[in-house]
Amino acid sequence: MQYIALILLSLFVAGCQSDQPISALDAAPKHVKTPTLNLNLYAAPASISGYHLQGDIGTESQHTRLFRYISDDQKQAIEIAIYALPGGWEQMDNERQVAGHYGQIRQSFAERMVRSGAANVLAEDESINTDPQTGTTVAQARLVGNGGKTVQQHIILLRTSDNLFVRLSMQPVINAVADMQSAHTALREFVAELEERDAQMQN
Repeated sequence: MQYIALILLSLFVAGCQSDQPISALDAAPKHVKTPTLNLNLYAAPASISGYHLQGDIGTESQHTRLFRYISDDQKQAIEIAIYALPGGWEQMDNERQVAGHYGQIRQSFAERMVRSGAANVLAEDESINTDPQTGTTVAQARLVGNGGKTVQQHIILLRTSDNLFVRLSMQPVINAVADMQSAHTALREFVAELEERDAQMQN
């Protein structure tokens, strides 16, 4: 049953992607090597929007670095991943960069929820818009997994920062509206400090 649900989920996600107003994948440069970045040089803030840094890990190949934050009451966690834009994507505008990668992120999280017991996953509060406070394109969704022992909910956000993708996930979702606002604030604060420290290193 879970295998069938996964197939249906993939079809659902593919259908959602076709409804997006922007499709960047056709315009993405082909066969361009992704640049190698030393992600260890990026220092994360100790706290963001009331969440405190627990630690960070990197993959063996150092293609991704993941920072984990926990709320004061220990009831909610935020994970922020940073990784390089694919090779050639720096030629695309910010909106197409985010739109071109967002579908993959959404499908990855949805499949993870199916593996954790959800029978189906729906994307609520989904949009790809310009953040009026930063002028940067941000994709957002609240993924709701039903049909398991409990209802799973994840908030996911995606944006860029210079030559990086910055991806945020929050769980569990306690208050859909307030938590989405908190997630956006946390992402802004994280990127602002990341960029400030990166500028200091360049000087």
